Parts: sequence; structure tokens; C-alpha cells
Amino acid sequence: MSSSMTLNLSHFQLPGIEQYGDRQLVVSLAYGHSPRFNRRRLEGHIYGSWGNLLNALIEKIRHNTFVVAQHYHDGKTIADLTASVMTDAGRAKGEKDYIPDFTIVIAIPIQETDFPLSLDIDADLTDWEEVYILFATTPTLVELKRPPTRRPKDLYSFRRELAHSLNEAQEQLMAQATKVFESQPKSQKVVLIAGAGVWWTWGIFTRKFVEEGTDYIPLVLYGGDDNEGDEDRKDTSGDYQEAGKGKASAVSPSDRTTREKVFIEGTYRGPPPESITDDQLTVFKPPPPGTVNRKKGKGSSSDTTAKKKKEKVKYPSQHFKTVGKDWMEQLAHDVNQLKEARTDAWSKNIFLGSPISNQALGVIHGFLEDAESLLMAEAEQWVQKENSAHQAAQNTADEQDDGVDNHDEGQADDGQSDDGQADDGQSDGEQADDWQHV
Repeated sequence: MSSSMTLNLSHFQLPGIEQYGDRQLVVSLAYGHSPRFNRRRLEGHIYGSWGNLLNALIEKIRHNTFVVAQHYHDGKTIADLTASVMTDAGRAKGEKDYIPDFTIVIAIPIQETDFPLSLDIDADLTDWEEVYILFATTPTLVELKRPPTRRPKDLYSFRRELAHSLNEAQEQLMAQATKVFESQPKSQKVVLIAGAGVWWTWGIFTRKFVEEGTDYIPLVLYGGDDNEGDEDRKDTSGDYQEAGKGKASAVSPSDRTTREKVFIEGTYRGPPPESITDDQLTVFKPPPPGTVNRKKGKGSSSDTTAKKKKEKVKYPSQHFKTVGKDWMEQLAHDVNQLKEARTDAWSKNIFLGSPISNQALGVIHGFLEDAESLLMAEAEQWVQKENSAHQAAQNTADEQDDGVDNHDEGQADDGQSDDGQADDGQSDGEQADDWQHV
């Protein structure tokens, strides 16, 4: 492998795949896209694949890092909310869009033991309550959408549906990033990943960009040149209007409800009765046996008057690994330039497993390692400070104990000296008595 290939991470391999292989990921992707076991292309069937991928991504830092599904960021802490504005669990209406499908969490633990404190924990699984989390951060969010159609009419239709899904995921991720920065005042950057099956995009977004609500450039929905396919295509972006949750769009009232009602006074007169002759009678002629279609339901018409239903065209199954050079992310020759280009900007379409995908995952892996190192350094500084403070307090307590002991010993020595002097005085008195007696 050349040094240039190593530098640009085009051959980067996920640590988990490097250790265990990619069979599990391949099988889970095949299951998620299976026309037999996921006919409706449901989003949930692809969770297994992305869960495997994210766990393989954090394999080297797995002791303090893990993947959480449906992780909710409270944003502003519930303690800051008053009872008058709180809803259930502190969440507002429509909070579903603020919950990412996957979140990578980095947590630095400490075991609650005697001093000196240490970041090395040896707690058993049954003693997990002895472990206390000092610091935690969520450096990466992942939002998934259902895979694109298996039977597109053409490349244009496939690209259009893919862009629609990824754009929707990007919009939700930008809203979710606001919650991350609200709940984590020290966080300055977050990696956002939008996926749809084996297709994905990503970006590194800063606190300033998210808080200011700067407009980002989404994926091109229809492409730069719409003259490459059918002439009957039209822009339907204006055909849909986003309505509020649980509310239908307003319907304009009929002119009958707004017209002024005019009452005309008069007398009703029915039509004159008509005499029915034998020529006007209809003779019932039953159809011959075997010609009656008994499968027709209520309201069905005869074969002669029924309208032919428009048959749904079933296109052949197609698997695309590219959607056109103009819509695909390109391989960067320098990783640092890639980081700069992806800061506060979404990438173009990426196909999972391609060299471009390897490069992007390599950059994200480095971002996670840096985030874990910064959090670990902060934890080590905290532990050192606590141990120093405890040691200083212990030294002060020892000095005070030594002072009390010395004071007690001094008082004991003074008492002994006084007793000695008293004894000497008594001896002199005895000598004086003896002298007087003489």
C-alpha cells in the first residue's frame, strides 16, 4: 500500500471489521434489502446493518464508547423549567424529530472507592452501581430513512427518491444538533450522518453554525440537468405542503356556501301522469347459462361498459452503485482538506464500501478518537485535582493531630518538672527542721 493511499484513508478499514471480518455486516445488509423479508423497504430492517457498522467503527475505543438507539437530548435541563411550562417528561409537542436513530456516546467512568482516585475500574458486572460517570459527550448522531426503490424507472427516478430521503434525514439531524449543543455546553463540534440503506452523507457541524441557524446546502433533489430523461417530467416540489402534526391542510369552501340564498315563492306542480302501454314494457331476458360473472362485487359493471384499469408498470430490479459523477462525493487527496470541506457542509452521495466511504469513515473514526482523548484528559485533570485536594486536607489534619499530641506531651513534661521542684522544696524543709532541731 502506497503512502499516499495511507494518507488519504481510501483503504481505511473499520476496526471491528479488521478484527472480525465483514460477514455480519454483509448478511445484515442483504436482509435489510431482501425483497422477501423486507418487501416494503421498511426503515427498521436496516437498523441492524448500521448498528453493526457503528459498533465496528468504535471498536478501538469501545471501553468508554458505545452506541445508543433512540437517545434523547433534553436540551435545556428539566430543572430549569417551571411547572407552568413543563409537559410530560419535559418534552414539547413534536419532539419525535429531535430523537436520532443512533447516537455514539463517550463516557468516562470512575469507581467510587477510597482515595487516591483512579480512572481504572475493576468493578464486576453485578457491582456496576459502584461506577460513577464523570464526563460524557455525544459526538456523533445518525438518522436513517428507508432504502430507495429496488425497481426505479431509470437512474433519474432513483436519484430523485434517494435525494428526497437523505434531505429529510439531514433536516432532522440539524434540529437534533441544536439539542446536543443545548445539553452539552462544552461541545463545539458534532458529526452528523444521514443514511438510506447503503447510501449516506455526512458533515462536521460547529456550534456557531447550528446555533445561528445558517442555511446549509442540501442534496440536489432533481439534479443539475433535467433534460436527460423523459420529456413529461415536471417539477412536483410545489405539489406538497407541509401540514402541522395531526392537522389536514385547509380546503377552500365551495361557492355554494358563499352565494346569497334567494327564496322564490310559488306553488309546486308535479308533472302530469303518463299512461304506460305494452310497447313501453321491458321484457326480462336472462343471460345464457355459464356467462354470468359471479366474482363481480357490488357496483361492478358488465364487460361491455367497464373501463379498463390502468395496469401498473413493474420495472425490472436495478442496483445502482453510482448516481452520476456530479451527485457523488469525490475522493480527496488530503484528509485535512476533506475535514475543512466537510465542516459546516454536507457531503454528496456516498455508497457504502467504496473507497470514498472508507475515507469518510476514517475521518469520522479519527474525530471520535480525538473526542475521547480530550474527555479523558479532562477526567485525568479532575482526578489529579481531587487527589491533591484530599492529600492536602489529609496533611493538614495530620499536622493538627501532631500539634495536639505535642501540646499534650509538653503539658505532661511541665507537670513532671513541678513535681520535682516540689520534692526538692520538701527536702529543704526537712533540712531546715533538722537544723532548727539541732
